[in-house]
Formats: sequence, structure tokens, C-alpha cells
Amino acid sequence: MKYETITNNELIKAKEMHSQELGKWFESKIKKNLQYLQEYKSTTFMKLQDTGAAGTYLSAVAGDFLAFSKHGSLLIEAKCSVTHDSLKSCLSNNVTKGQALEHILMTRAGQNSVFIFLAVSTGSLQVWDGSVVASHRQKGKQLRKNAGLVRSFEARDIGLVFESLLLGYLAEALTNNREERDKVL
Repeated sequence: MKYETITNNELIKAKEMHSQELGKWFESKIKKNLQYLQEYKSTTFMKLQDTGAAGTYLSAVAGDFLAFSKHGSLLIEAKCSVTHDSLKSCLSNNVTKGQALEHILMTRAGQNSVFIFLAVSTGSLQVWDGSVVASHRQKGKQLRKNAGLVRSFEARDIGLVFESLLLGYLAEALTNNREERDKVL
């Protein structure tokens, strides 16, 4: 098994998907990479079930995945769009205030959270600090230019993004940024 990638052909096909189908496809890519990390690295994860996955109504959940590594736990929310090129441009439509609160609470508990955003039209994969995004959403404010954007990658590098989030420099960057985030919260 190796890291799952997102190819240019898949991005072209994704442009034709309905939003719910698109979200499931993107989550499946994330899940395959988390499964690889669980099998070959010192990590584990769980998929958090939402109403669609459960097939019945469930109350709102904090995110799509909860992952664990030596750096602690990481709440992951996957978002993607065919029409928007950044989470900034679709924040209020795609993140509920309840979900934002869960990301804030995760940070207050000393853990990390991220929003992973795939801009299908450009192939950009963006990692957003969940606490910064959530704080802006809770207050009804727009994200400033790149407030909360940790880093952008090419979609094809999705596997390396998750390894870095759980085991590498992005995990350290999120952890080291806690003091600064506490000022915002």
C-alpha cells in the first residue's frame, strides 16, 4: 500500500460531481491516506459519522475524522468546492457555528484541529488552522486575506500533507502556534 493521490484526471471528473458525491469522494481520499499512516506509521484515526454516513439523523458532529499521533489528537474537517478557490470565500456557507465551536473547544483542550480544503478548479489543497477559522466563523467575521491558512499544496500531495500534519513539521507548527491562537480565542 502507498499514499493515495489526487490526479488531474480525477480533478476533471470531480468537476462534474454533485456536492454530496464530491464530499464523499474527497473524504475517501483522506481516509485512504489515514489508513496508510495507521498501517505504516505511529498513528491511528477514527471516522466520525455524520447523518449521511449513518443513514439516519444524527446531531451535528465536530468534524470528519479524529486522528492521533505522538503530537496529540487532530480534529479534521474536509471541505471541497468546484466553484470556490479558497475556504475563505465559502466559509459561512460551509461551516456551521456549532461545528466552529467544536474546533474552538478542541483547541482549548490543548489539541489541534484543521480544515482541509480542496479547490477542485485549481487543484489547490489548503490546510487551515481550525481554531482561527472557527473563531472567525463564530464571530461572523470574514477571514482576513490568509488568516488561518497554514499552507497550500498541490492536490497530488495529499498523502504527504497528512503525514506532515500527524508526524512532521505541520504538526509541530500547529502545536507551536497554540500560544498565539489562545490570544484569539
